[in-house]
Amino acid sequence: MIRSNLLNFIVTLLFIGMWLSIGSDPEDFLFIFFNEKSVFKNIFEMSWGDFINLSRSFFPSICLIVCLFIIINFKIHRKHYNYIYILLSIQFIQLITTILSNGTIVSEFEILIDHIGRYHWIISSLSTILIFMIASKLENFGKEKLFYISIVFLSFIVIFFSYKIIKDFFNFEINFSNVPVYNLNVWRDSAFFFNHEIPRITGLSRSILFLLIILIFIQYKSDKYFKITKNLLIIFLGSLIFLFQSKFAVILLMILYTFYFFNYKNKFEGFSKIIILIVLQITLFLLISNYKFYLIDHNYKNNYKITENFINKEKFILQLDNDSFIRESANNVPDKNEKKRNFAEKHLRKINNIDFLNLDFLDHILLSGRVRLWLDSIDFIKERPILGYGSMSDRIIVNQKRLVSESKLILNPISNAFLYSLLSGGIFCLILLILFFITIRKKYLNIFNFSSLNKYQHKIGILILLVISMRVLVENSFMLFGIDFILLLNSLYLTEKKMKISIIMCVKNSMPYLMASIKSFQKQKYKNKELIVVYSESNDNSLYYLESLNDKNIKFYKYDRPIYKSLNFGIKKSNGEIIGILHSDDVFFNELVLEKISSEYKRKNIDILYGNIIYSHKNNLLNVKRIWNNISIDKSFKLPPHTSTFIKKEIYKKNLYNINYKISSDTEFLLNLKKKKYKFLYINKYITIMRYGGLSTNAYYFFIKAIEDIKIFRKYDLSFLSYLKKNTK
Repeated sequence: MIRSNLLNFIVTLLFIGMWLSIGSDPEDFLFIFFNEKSVFKNIFEMSWGDFINLSRSFFPSICLIVCLFIIINFKIHRKHYNYIYILLSIQFIQLITTILSNGTIVSEFEILIDHIGRYHWIISSLSTILIFMIASKLENFGKEKLFYISIVFLSFIVIFFSYKIIKDFFNFEINFSNVPVYNLNVWRDSAFFFNHEIPRITGLSRSILFLLIILIFIQYKSDKYFKITKNLLIIFLGSLIFLFQSKFAVILLMILYTFYFFNYKNKFEGFSKIIILIVLQITLFLLISNYKFYLIDHNYKNNYKITENFINKEKFILQLDNDSFIRESANNVPDKNEKKRNFAEKHLRKINNIDFLNLDFLDHILLSGRVRLWLDSIDFIKERPILGYGSMSDRIIVNQKRLVSESKLILNPISNAFLYSLLSGGIFCLILLILFFITIRKKYLNIFNFSSLNKYQHKIGILILLVISMRVLVENSFMLFGIDFILLLNSLYLTEKKMKISIIMCVKNSMPYLMASIKSFQKQKYKNKELIVVYSESNDNSLYYLESLNDKNIKFYKYDRPIYKSLNFGIKKSNGEIIGILHSDDVFFNELVLEKISSEYKRKNIDILYGNIIYSHKNNLLNVKRIWNNISIDKSFKLPPHTSTFIKKEIYKKNLYNINYKISSDTEFLLNLKKKKYKFLYINKYITIMRYGGLSTNAYYFFIKAIEDIKIFRKYDLSFLSYLKKNTK
């Protein structure tokens, strides 16, 4: 792991930059090279909007260079998750197939600027993957930080563009034919932001759904104002799903509420809350929609005018699309004398030519006309199944008829990630995509154990993965750089279960040092931890202090037995993959000890890890009496300090402490592990500060310990000289 505040800052900036680059187009920077004027003249004459777009479109390339430099310089390209290497391989295949697409049918419909532009999406995807690879190797850089940055940008996208769309919905000059939000004309002037199309209704609904997942399951302090604000936002965002009427988003919202229901322990309470939420969301949707009709009546009273030119313009735009089920808003111009519209006509998206026996109609109503696109694409896939046609080729191949027209038209994507992988990258790209889903299959299995997941980030990650995995059936989704791609990476890392570290502490008459010991555990920055406290009958106020603790990471058991029986009891109660021992008068050296232990276990194939110990004065931790460090245990008589040793639980399951010894069972335990050839690793880091005065350092018990040690060394065929060497270090 790399400790560098500078790298932490750089990775944060790069990730923010990649979010800002979403929606940028390669033409935003290529125009300066392909314009008749000189490059410098094009740059200096551009508007601020063009300059911002230029910066956004340039950024992924800059990011890629910086990331490659960091990865090569720090040699952090190894030991990443398999799914990361698969995603990288998919992008490399896309890169190769795009290069080789010259001379194919794609070349007939693109000029050089278009071909160069197709690499933009590959570069963006590669840059984002590399950011996550670097972040995963930084010490003290939680991947949650990248997730929280994503929440900020996702919130801005939802709030800003929802506002723009609703504003257009109420604007009589724009929505003069009074269509539902879903049927607003996508070519209206206000549907552009910095000369780029704003998100479509379906894409924005997807973003709203992601934000709803986060809001429903995010946890904060049990503050009533936070809960009230959270529920109000859930009601508002849910009403937007109903207002925008994306079929896929509405279905997924119901699935989301199903998980919300199972997350409740009290099922009746959960069901009641969900019903109330849905009722309030639909009510708010109807209030917003009805308010539009109030404004229409108001405009009638003020003698509004709709020009013939504006209507003809609207009709012309709609005629550009060959789909017979396209939103024909120009045919719905309101008339003062027409009959009042029914509920469906007022509030629901328009569907023309209803015929449930017509396959084209069923394709439109269920899959928005995607089946025709899929069938068209298969013919081209058959002609080039190995190499494909490169990145973004679906926009060209399945839209040839539209491209022949001189008018600007909507170019449909193939809208299926599996078909897109075949069309753009060939059979190998498809195999890798399938392999990706196989690799992360265990993450999906957590869905069946959803209510028992402890971390809210894990629940959010699982549900976002579920939504994205369903979207790949009807969208290109994460096969292209965008919101899906970034949130996929966020969710993959969020759902990576950090190994849990359990610390066992036996308590008996441990005050006042007990408080410092427990605080040193609580200060550990490593999150996935637990402290198992085994309390034996005491004469001080240890019990009172333990009962006053309110920490979900601390579990407290009463078990009045000798030390090694208590340790065995605590080990059996622990849930961690790694187990360490912290005596009730010792403390961890600093707040990064468990973080370091976790990173070492993650990097290396080891069974047992140990480090250095500082022996201090009982009442003054800064008064160092002795240091135990840099010890090799290659020789049979060398043993690591018990309190600086961390061991896999699977080893403890086969090897517990021998309760026949009063003080030296840890010596016998460690010798037994050495004899069984488990893999030890020494790290030259301080683990604990140990106060003089414990059982093993107290002069009163030294004689008993010496007798037990000699017995143990004889048991393992070690001489008394070995014992002396061990204790004179």
